[in-house]
Amino acid sequence: MTKQSKEDAKAHFEALLAQVLTTDEEARQHAALKNARGSARQEAVSAKATFERNRERSPKARKREPKRQG
Repeated sequence: MTKQSKEDAKAHFEALLAQVLTTDEEARQHAALKNARGSARQEAVSAKATFERNRERSPKARKREPKRQG
């Protein structure tokens, strides 16, 4: 290997390393977004389950209000 190719390899390695490593703030932001997506997904799954349960039930009979006399 020549000196130029070693420098190219080092530059390539550093570029790959920069892509992989993130700052703490970026890592926290990524984790927060991941948690938000997970929470939203769980909420949607729960809402769908509730909807399916309620759809199977027969509707409640309406309470009739007495007519006013007067």
